[in-house]
Amino acid sequence: MISPRKARSLFGVPKILVFDDDPPTLELHVEILGGAGHALLTATDGAEALVLMDQNPDLIVADVGTPRVDGYEFIRRVRRSATHSSVPIIVISGAEVSQRAIGVGADRFLQKPVSPTALRAAVDELLNTRGKGWY
Repeated sequence: MISPRKARSLFGVPKILVFDDDPPTLELHVEILGGAGHALLTATDGAEALVLMDQNPDLIVADVGTPRVDGYEFIRRVRRSATHSSVPIIVISGAEVSQRAIGVGADRFLQKPVSPTALRAAVDELLNTRGKGWY
């Protein structure tokens, strides 16, 4: 059996977990990142996203204002995980919560509405600087 990390390297495509409780926003982020050639996992809140962490994403794009498990709690849990603590996290929110997001462990904060160029640039930067060598 091939490990998930080995499978990603065989296919050469970074896997990104994206979650947002607003369907049009989630769809937009999927369009932007899928169009850039990334494999995507999607969820509508932090609880669903936590379940998808067993798919070993290479990067996470998170909203903070989601039901059940909000983005802040999701980030805290990921950062406490022995397996996923180093996965880069980008928070995208309509509220000015950059300091709080960074304080709980996000690597980047982008204000909604986010431009496709800004989202792709942040994703590319974090995938490159985390030693994955994707690009």
